[in-house]
Amino acid sequence: MLVADLITRRSHEVMPHVSLVEQLESHLRGHPGCELSTAARVLGYSGRTLQRKLARSDCSFAELRMKVRLDHARRKLAGTSDKVAAIATEVGFASASHFTSWFCRSLGLTPSEFRRLAVRCRRDG
Repeated sequence: MLVADLITRRSHEVMPHVSLVEQLESHLRGHPGCELSTAARVLGYSGRTLQRKLARSDCSFAELRMKVRLDHARRKLAGTSDKVAAIATEVGFASASHFTSWFCRSLGLTPSEFRRLAVRCRRDG
């Protein structure tokens, strides 16, 4: 199969053994700010069809995107000295304050508190 053929084929046709949730998570890891309509188009579905298929797996696009964003933010905070504002932008937030509020609601810690805790855990081992 030619590369051009792979590009134009729907991802579920090319990778039938990979679940839709795994395909979506993989896409979102590379594009954490991606919207539903864009992700659906990349995966070869309409937005509504993608929502229905995800519902059958007991999840939603918003839940998956939040999980991927949170995982990425935690890895960046724990493993780099990147500024919180840069991490916020990288995971798809328009402002550091909105990211900080969301992160705090999700984990009960601010990004800075999480980073300090991660550094302490890594140091104390």
